Amino acid sequence: MKTVILNKSDIHRGCLILVNHQYPLSEDYHLTSTLNEDDIVLEKTTMEMLQKTFKAVGQTFQTRLVSGLRTKEEQAKIYQQSLHDQGVDFTNKYIARANQSEHQTGFAVDLTTSENTIDFIRPQFNNRKFSETAVEYGFIQRYQTDKEKITNIANEPWHFRYVGLPHSQVMTKNNWCLEEYHQWLKNY
Repeated sequence: MKTVILNKSDIHRGCLILVNHQYPLSEDYHLTSTLNEDDIVLEKTTMEMLQKTFKAVGQTFQTRLVSGLRTKEEQAKIYQQSLHDQGVDFTNKYIARANQSEHQTGFAVDLTTSENTIDFIRPQFNNRKFSETAVEYGFIQRYQTDKEKITNIANEPWHFRYVGLPHSQVMTKNNWCLEEYHQWLKNY
């Protein structure tokens, strides 16, 4: 077995980074490499694994990217616009505040299967084959109905998070959200 030594600052790096209302993104967080597809930017490995997932599913034309990497300013604007348009209850169910959004990491992607108008806050997504296949490429459906009390975000079947392998498989097998997986890792 190989021993891996980590520094305290390493908690703010890598595909297992936890970003939410309790663990905001570090101000010094930055991505070292990104890829762009159809004006959607993601962390390089995340985009590569997403493309492999699309290829494995064989339906790239039916599932489209809606949102990827966002800046702090973009996230703040989305949050404020939702407050104005939808009110506080809706906004707090679906939109993270700036520095509390996974979209700022480059590891999160929103997808749609809609051919018509796209709702950028709650895009229509119903591609079960993609959801099941994505786990084999390091993705999890980040926000699920039975985890709302833990994540503080409503069910989002369109929001996928790259966590890498074998993490996605372990989390899916045990029905854990990222917060639960982090707790398990801490206790390990």
